[in-house]
Amino acid sequence: MQSEESNRVTPSLPRLVFSRLLGAVPEIKPAYDRMYNEHRTSLALWSETDYEDFRKIARFHGTPEDVVLDALQYPRTNLVFENILLPFIIGLTSEPGKSQRLVQVMAWIEELAADEEFGVRNLVGTGFCEPLITNQEHHAASIIPLMGKATRQIGREVMRMFKVSEQTQRLLEAQ
Repeated sequence: MQSEESNRVTPSLPRLVFSRLLGAVPEIKPAYDRMYNEHRTSLALWSETDYEDFRKIARFHGTPEDVVLDALQYPRTNLVFENILLPFIIGLTSEPGKSQRLVQVMAWIEELAADEEFGVRNLVGTGFCEPLITNQEHHAASIIPLMGKATRQIGREVMRMFKVSEQTQRLLEAQ
Protein backbone atom coordinates (compact mmCIF):
# COMPACT_ATOMS: atom_id res chain seq x y z
CA MET A 1 0.00 0.00 0.00
CA GLN A 2 1.34 3.43 -0.90
CA SER A 3 1.85 6.04 1.77
CA GLU A 4 -0.07 9.27 1.73
CA GLU A 5 3.24 11.01 0.96
CA SER A 6 3.74 9.02 -2.24
CA ASN A 7 0.25 9.96 -3.42
CA ARG A 8 0.93 13.69 -3.08
CA VAL A 9 1.21 15.52 -6.37
CA THR A 10 3.81 18.20 -6.84
CA PRO A 11 2.31 20.82 -9.11
CA SER A 12 4.51 21.43 -12.12
CA LEU A 13 7.24 19.07 -10.95
CA PRO A 14 8.90 19.14 -14.39
CA ARG A 15 8.82 22.95 -14.40
CA LEU A 16 10.34 23.09 -10.90
CA VAL A 17 12.99 20.47 -11.52
CA PHE A 18 14.05 21.73 -14.93
CA SER A 19 14.49 25.31 -13.76
CA ARG A 20 16.61 24.01 -10.86
CA LEU A 21 18.53 21.67 -13.16
CA LEU A 22 19.37 24.32 -15.73
CA GLY A 23 20.33 26.74 -12.97
CA ALA A 24 22.65 24.22 -11.32
CA VAL A 25 24.04 22.61 -14.50
CA PRO A 26 23.77 25.18 -17.31
CA GLU A 27 26.24 23.20 -19.42
CA ILE A 28 23.49 20.75 -20.38
CA LYS A 29 21.06 23.42 -21.66
CA PRO A 30 21.76 22.77 -25.39
CA ALA A 31 21.02 19.05 -24.98
CA TYR A 32 17.94 19.81 -22.87
CA ASP A 33 16.69 22.31 -25.47
CA ARG A 34 17.01 19.66 -28.20
CA MET A 35 15.05 17.14 -26.15
CA TYR A 36 12.43 19.77 -25.25
CA ASN A 37 11.98 20.78 -28.90
CA GLU A 38 11.66 17.15 -30.01
CA HIS A 39 9.06 16.61 -27.30
CA ARG A 40 7.09 19.72 -28.33
CA THR A 41 7.17 18.56 -31.96
CA SER A 42 5.69 15.21 -30.99
CA LEU A 43 2.98 16.90 -28.89
CA ALA A 44 1.94 18.90 -31.95
CA LEU A 45 0.80 15.60 -33.47
CA TRP A 46 -1.57 14.83 -30.60
CA SER A 47 -5.30 15.02 -31.17
CA GLU A 48 -7.94 16.20 -28.71
CA THR A 49 -8.66 12.50 -28.07
CA ASP A 50 -5.08 12.00 -26.87
CA TYR A 51 -5.45 14.87 -24.41
CA GLU A 52 -8.83 13.61 -23.26
CA ASP A 53 -7.27 10.23 -22.49
CA PHE A 54 -4.78 11.98 -20.20
CA ARG A 55 -7.58 13.92 -18.54
CA LYS A 56 -9.37 10.62 -17.83
CA ILE A 57 -6.21 9.17 -16.30
CA ALA A 58 -5.83 12.26 -14.14
CA ARG A 59 -9.40 12.00 -12.91
CA PHE A 60 -9.00 8.27 -12.22
CA HIS A 61 -5.93 8.94 -10.05
CA GLY A 62 -7.39 12.03 -8.42
CA THR A 63 -4.72 14.26 -9.92
CA PRO A 64 -5.73 17.77 -10.94
CA GLU A 65 -6.02 17.88 -14.72
CA ASP A 66 -4.03 21.10 -14.98
CA VAL A 67 -1.07 19.43 -13.25
CA VAL A 68 -1.11 16.55 -15.72
CA LEU A 69 -1.50 18.81 -18.73
CA ASP A 70 1.30 21.09 -17.50
CA ALA A 71 3.61 18.11 -17.00
CA LEU A 72 2.89 16.95 -20.56
CA GLN A 73 4.47 20.13 -21.88
CA TYR A 74 7.92 18.92 -20.82
CA PRO A 75 10.02 15.84 -21.59
CA ARG A 76 9.80 13.20 -18.87
CA THR A 77 12.04 14.27 -16.01
CA ASN A 78 13.60 10.85 -15.48
CA LEU A 79 14.59 10.67 -19.16
CA VAL A 80 16.30 14.06 -18.99
CA PHE A 81 18.25 12.93 -15.95
CA GLU A 82 19.11 9.53 -17.44
CA ASN A 83 19.92 10.66 -20.98
CA ILE A 84 21.41 14.12 -20.41
CA LEU A 85 22.48 14.70 -16.78
CA LEU A 86 24.00 11.27 -16.06
CA PRO A 87 26.13 11.24 -19.25
CA PHE A 88 27.30 14.77 -18.36
CA ILE A 89 28.35 13.56 -14.90
CA ILE A 90 30.06 10.51 -16.37
CA GLY A 91 31.94 12.82 -18.74
CA LEU A 92 33.13 14.93 -15.81
CA THR A 93 34.69 11.86 -14.20
CA SER A 94 37.06 11.46 -17.12
CA GLU A 95 37.94 15.12 -17.74
CA PRO A 96 41.11 16.33 -16.04
CA GLY A 97 40.50 19.53 -14.13
CA LYS A 98 36.74 18.94 -13.77
CA SER A 99 36.75 17.27 -10.35
CA GLN A 100 35.53 20.42 -8.57
CA ARG A 101 32.63 20.76 -11.01
CA LEU A 102 31.79 17.09 -10.48
CA VAL A 103 31.69 17.62 -6.71
CA GLN A 104 29.39 20.64 -7.20
CA VAL A 105 26.97 18.70 -9.41
CA MET A 106 26.92 15.78 -6.99
CA ALA A 107 26.20 18.19 -4.12
CA TRP A 108 23.23 19.48 -6.11
CA ILE A 109 21.97 15.90 -6.63
CA GLU A 110 22.27 15.44 -2.86
CA GLU A 111 20.04 18.49 -2.37
CA LEU A 112 17.42 16.84 -4.58
CA ALA A 113 17.80 13.53 -2.74
CA ALA A 114 17.03 15.31 0.53
CA ASP A 115 14.13 17.38 -0.89
CA GLU A 116 10.88 17.35 1.04
CA GLU A 117 8.88 16.49 -2.08
CA PHE A 118 8.51 12.78 -2.79
CA GLY A 119 8.48 13.37 -6.56
CA VAL A 120 11.87 15.09 -6.45
CA ARG A 121 13.45 12.34 -4.33
CA ASN A 122 11.87 9.70 -6.55
CA LEU A 123 13.44 11.38 -9.57
CA VAL A 124 16.89 10.91 -8.04
CA GLY A 125 16.08 7.20 -7.75
CA THR A 126 14.56 6.63 -11.19
CA GLY A 127 16.53 9.14 -13.25
CA PHE A 128 19.95 8.97 -11.64
CA CYS A 129 20.59 6.04 -9.27
CA GLU A 130 18.74 3.37 -11.25
CA PRO A 131 20.45 4.00 -14.61
CA LEU A 132 23.81 4.46 -12.87
CA ILE A 133 23.73 1.08 -11.13
CA THR A 134 22.10 -0.80 -14.00
CA ASN A 135 22.96 0.58 -17.46
CA GLN A 136 26.08 2.50 -16.43
CA GLU A 137 27.38 0.31 -13.62
CA HIS A 138 30.89 0.38 -15.07
CA HIS A 139 30.97 4.09 -14.05
CA ALA A 140 29.55 3.55 -10.59
CA ALA A 141 32.93 3.23 -8.88
CA SER A 142 33.87 6.77 -9.87
CA ILE A 143 30.50 8.33 -8.96
CA ILE A 144 29.14 6.51 -5.89
CA PRO A 145 31.97 7.68 -3.59
CA LEU A 146 30.87 11.26 -4.38
CA MET A 147 27.26 10.62 -3.36
CA GLY A 148 25.95 12.20 -0.20
CA LYS A 149 24.07 10.36 2.52
CA ALA A 150 20.57 10.87 1.08
CA THR A 151 21.61 9.96 -2.48
CA ARG A 152 23.36 6.82 -1.23
CA GLN A 153 20.24 5.83 0.72
CA ILE A 154 18.13 6.17 -2.41
CA GLY A 155 20.77 4.17 -4.30
CA ARG A 156 20.56 1.37 -1.72
CA GLU A 157 16.76 1.28 -2.04
CA VAL A 158 17.04 1.09 -5.84
CA MET A 159 19.79 -1.53 -5.61
CA ARG A 160 17.42 -3.96 -3.88
CA MET A 161 15.33 -4.14 -7.06
CA PHE A 162 18.21 -5.03 -9.41
CA LYS A 163 21.08 -7.43 -9.67
CA VAL A 164 24.22 -5.35 -9.22
CA SER A 165 27.85 -6.29 -8.73
CA GLU A 166 29.29 -6.88 -5.27
CA GLN A 167 31.55 -3.89 -5.81
CA THR A 168 28.56 -1.59 -6.41
CA GLN A 169 26.80 -3.06 -3.36
CA ARG A 170 29.87 -2.39 -1.19
CA LEU A 171 30.18 1.16 -2.50
CA LEU A 172 26.53 1.97 -1.80
CA GLU A 173 26.64 0.40 1.64
CA ALA A 174 29.80 2.26 2.66
CA GLN A 175 29.22 5.22 4.91
